[in-house]
Amino acid sequence: MFLFAEPSQALVICSILALTILSLLFYLRFPLRKRSTVVAVIHSIGTANPERTLSKSEFLEIVDTLGYPDDLRSKMGRTVEASGIERRFCASPSPPKEYLKAMEAPGYRSGIWQGSAHTMAISAAKEALAHWRHGTAKDITHVVVHSCTGFSAPGLDFLLIQALGLPSTTRKLGVNFMGWFV
Repeated sequence: MFLFAEPSQALVICSILALTILSLLFYLRFPLRKRSTVVAVIHSIGTANPERTLSKSEFLEIVDTLGYPDDLRSKMGRTVEASGIERRFCASPSPPKEYLKAMEAPGYRSGIWQGSAHTMAISAAKEALAHWRHGTAKDITHVVVHSCTGFSAPGLDFLLIQALGLPSTTRKLGVNFMGWFV
């Protein structure tokens, strides 16, 4: 969760679930107004992650069960080993093998995303607001949300506006399923 403010204290809240800060920077660099001198400043950052983590070996176990060709599995294994990442966050409440089996059920993955994304977005937003020294939730004018892994209707932007008690005039923008393209 990032809080940005123009000189007029107009804020943009951005809940970034995949660390795609580039999407927000693109939005601020090319504002919707014709002529603007928008200056964005990060005033506060809030973060949230799923509680569950996977070790390298657990993650590679999942990769092995996905049915990739041997050369791709080998390359992924080398990449994981070289990454230096010891533990990865995982929103699935079940062990890896059970999660893969359950993914076959319609809506299972979407349900996991919805519960996790909602919880993490609200948590990160509240943390960012708690550290923000230039205003309160009532001063926020924009909510920008990005996720490349899922979406819900109504979206995270609407959920954050309600959960934080933001003004009904708060503008919102959801940028979903753009991956790292944004």
